[in-house]
Amino acid sequence: MFGLIQRVGIVLGVGVLGTGVAISSLIPPPVPANSGSQAQEGWSLRFEKTEHGFGEITDERPIEMRFPFTNTGMETITIKRMHSYCGCTTPALEKKVYEPGESGEIRVVFDPSGRHGGQVKRIMVYTDDSVQPIKTMIARGYVRPIAYLEPNVVNFGEVEKDAEISKVMYVLGEKADFEVTEIKSSNPDLLGAEIVGSAPVDQNGVTMQRWTVRVDLLGAKRSGRYAEELELVTNDPRRPSLNQTVMVRVPSELRLGWAMVRVGGLSVGDELEEEIVLGHERGIPFKITSIESESVNLDLSFEWTEPESPEDPHTITVRGSAIKGGGAIQDRIVITTDLEDEEPMTVAFRGRVIDPSGAKKAAVAAPAPSTEGVVEIED
Repeated sequence: MFGLIQRVGIVLGVGVLGTGVAISSLIPPPVPANSGSQAQEGWSLRFEKTEHGFGEITDERPIEMRFPFTNTGMETITIKRMHSYCGCTTPALEKKVYEPGESGEIRVVFDPSGRHGGQVKRIMVYTDDSVQPIKTMIARGYVRPIAYLEPNVVNFGEVEKDAEISKVMYVLGEKADFEVTEIKSSNPDLLGAEIVGSAPVDQNGVTMQRWTVRVDLLGAKRSGRYAEELELVTNDPRRPSLNQTVMVRVPSELRLGWAMVRVGGLSVGDELEEEIVLGHERGIPFKITSIESESVNLDLSFEWTEPESPEDPHTITVRGSAIKGGGAIQDRIVITTDLEDEEPMTVAFRGRVIDPSGAKKAAVAAPAPSTEGVVEIED
């Protein structure tokens, strides 16, 4: 009996031992502390914070924020570049390369001038960190302007010559006695302005004085694009003046048959000949006084004669050749007439001049098409 028990015990022991070996073989061995996988996992640029709330500020002066970080990994990390989606937010860094255990900080300057209300600014940081190569910093807060304009640009759009049009703009200031005392125009012959009156208004829980200003377009005598300035002088020493941009486009009455000539692909030495037609919308007679070439790729010359009838359009013959290869043609010619109320007309030349040496190299380097694996199919 004792022998049987002993044999059963031996069998059970072997069975348990065999099961233990089988189970232990399924459990992976522990990873050494200095293995490559753990070093990879710990290779990271750690920031103390990735978001900074600057609270409520005025728009008087820029503020600076700091984002401290440490290289907590076992490899050197390089910050390749930083990018902000707004020109008002500028990130700066003392250096780019950080050794393991080394710390640094990204300094971010936010300029609140010209901004009001809630602000959320993102700064992207690009590194060679294999764990998280792109970090996103966020700066958020509220800007309370001491004075600002609505709208920030007065745009009259496209208007005819001599058109007299008015638009309304507003000047807001937070001082209880805020006042617009004077308006100066960069072009008094074209642009005028008049202070209409003021009234208190509630802007996001803040009482501000809002001054109404009428902006007058006094009639442009010449075609072209205008970008003028109004300087609005105030009684607030913190913001003694605000500048308002005023834009207007007066179309020309001269008409081109086309404003762009496409010459296609040319080689150096290739010649070209094109015709350009220029007339007046109302048939007013004019003379072409000069044609100037602003050319890099093309050598151009021009011929034109007075039309048989003064009301007819002018025909300009353009001849030339390609003189510089290896790039896109971005040339243009400028046509000036004796009409003082018309801006010069511009004709663009677009195409490409092929570099002969580059084309030859490409032709030599290009291998013959392979027929391997091609199966012919009969109709």
